[in-house]
Amino acid sequence: MLEGATILNINRGAIPQRFAKELGKVLDDIGSADKILTEKRTITIEISIEPGVTGENAIVIVKSKVKLPAMMSSGGVIELQRTGDGVVAGATVDVQTELFESSILEEER
Repeated sequence: MLEGATILNINRGAIPQRFAKELGKVLDDIGSADKILTEKRTITIEISIEPGVTGENAIVIVKSKVKLPAMMSSGGVIELQRTGDGVVAGATVDVQTELFESSILEEER
């Protein structure tokens, strides 16, 4: 029988907190310049309930995860030069820094 326990108050509000955290990740991902906007994102919240030996209580574990799409593919050309030691790859000069700017800023935080 359910007496006051709801999805909002189990584990002191852990479920809404987990959802908010994972939704923040999804929104950040949607706002990222290096992702395909229309790809599906998935939030999964898992609730495990393990009854105690006497049946008078239960351990409730809340887990969450988010599945985000992969980064967009990018294509390009690198210059190769044969040397006496083998092959050396040269870097291109025109780097698209704005493409990864949001990701770099997130890593610095």
